[in-house]
Amino acid sequence: MKYDSYKLDVMEQLKNMSGLTRHVQIAVESLVDLLNRLSMPVLLRPIDLFIIRTVQERALSKKFIGQFEMFPSEAKSSPLLLMEKGKLLFALSDFAGAAQDFDKAAVWQKEKNMRGICRYNQFQALLQLGKLPEALQCYTEAVSCCKDQCELFDSSKYTAEQVLGSRIWGISFLCKDPQGQQCVIRALIGQSDANLEELPKVKEILDSIESPYLLKIKEIAHVEKNGNTYIVLNYLQAKNLKDYIEANGEIAEGKAIPFLKKVAEGMAAAQSKGLPHGDIKPKNILIYDQDGVLMPVIMNWGLTLERERMKEYSIVLSKSETAQTHAIGEDILDSVEFRAPEQRDEPIEGTMYAPGSYSDIYAFGRTASYVLFKTTRPYAQQWEKLIQEDLREVVDTCCLEHPKKRYQTFKTLLTRFSIYRLGYKHYLKGEYSNAVPYFKRAIKGENDPLAKFGLYLVYKSGKEGPVMRAKAEFWKKEAFGYPKIREYAEEIALGG
Repeated sequence: MKYDSYKLDVMEQLKNMSGLTRHVQIAVESLVDLLNRLSMPVLLRPIDLFIIRTVQERALSKKFIGQFEMFPSEAKSSPLLLMEKGKLLFALSDFAGAAQDFDKAAVWQKEKNMRGICRYNQFQALLQLGKLPEALQCYTEAVSCCKDQCELFDSSKYTAEQVLGSRIWGISFLCKDPQGQQCVIRALIGQSDANLEELPKVKEILDSIESPYLLKIKEIAHVEKNGNTYIVLNYLQAKNLKDYIEANGEIAEGKAIPFLKKVAEGMAAAQSKGLPHGDIKPKNILIYDQDGVLMPVIMNWGLTLERERMKEYSIVLSKSETAQTHAIGEDILDSVEFRAPEQRDEPIEGTMYAPGSYSDIYAFGRTASYVLFKTTRPYAQQWEKLIQEDLREVVDTCCLEHPKKRYQTFKTLLTRFSIYRLGYKHYLKGEYSNAVPYFKRAIKGENDPLAKFGLYLVYKSGKEGPVMRAKAEFWKKEAFGYPKIREYAEEIALGG
């Protein structure tokens, strides 16, 4: 929106105010010029935290805010001026100040549509403050006042129960569908047109994959009046992995390894269909307990921020003193921590590499470290406390700077990410009694067929006798119920 007509509205209001001075008129004209320069939207989005990019723009914004405080009281009570001042405060990360100005503007605004816009922008500021119940109240009022502009999803079909939070791609709601079932709606107001165009393809690929570890998209839809895109997802009673670890600490090795293996299995299934994720991190993995076993679900497929925008926003955040105090800044810095060098446009040994399947493997390695140690870069002493001796080598290989030196597929990674590998190492050395405990632990923790095959090999190769033959026969039947078991076992045994 251009602010020429808006400027006339504001100036018309000021003409009728008492005590109007020339410096107020000049300040307002400068404000309108700044808003046009910033391309400030009428309705704020999470990404508008990055709309002020230069030192000069920041200085001009602060200058107007300072001038506003010197305005006569009648000018300071202008709802339109208050709303635009609130937008500048939002872009400067003063969310409390912005929410307060939007609230005043809504109270003083007589025109219903404009009151709805004030409440909508207050909703955005409250999201960044983490005041989610209050944010939902503002959103509900905004839609009741100005549905055509403010509606983020079809409110005649879905009823919002909670706001779940704000991320760089948009806003999540817990809703009830027409059947009364809970679902999650992601309003994608921060996504680029290119990403939105790819979503139907992402949904089609996800639908073709049989894996319990991937969160699929139930529906992609658009609000008819304003074109806002939203997706509908199944609701799971689960936490994201970051919140889980923040609350409970790192996950014990015995539970962490089977959990991470399931994450890798989900990624392998997606990778086999040519579907990358691009933003693997604890915040994008749900975790829940199923009969004492920790289960993952990888979510937010197709919502990765493009490299160029990630780089641009990261530069803005690096100059901000408040980057970690709001949801969007935290979300972006979180992604940067887990992203591979090639996703950050960093040269590797003098060469620029395009992101590929190896990028998700890098992020998986950093995530594995976080699960085990609550840090992405653990010390050597922390690794030494683990029972699975070669786990550090596996994770370190995932996280190598050079993309071609990492594992290239999750299928390859899976063959190296189970404790049964230690069993095979002892088996190949003829240390059968040392191999057995590792295979048994892998069966207990992961019910892994390759561990069962390992026990078959151990008992087959051990001392002759009816007991050993019976054990070998038992584990042979257990293992050979799985397809391609010989093929995978030979790959393991050969160190492939």
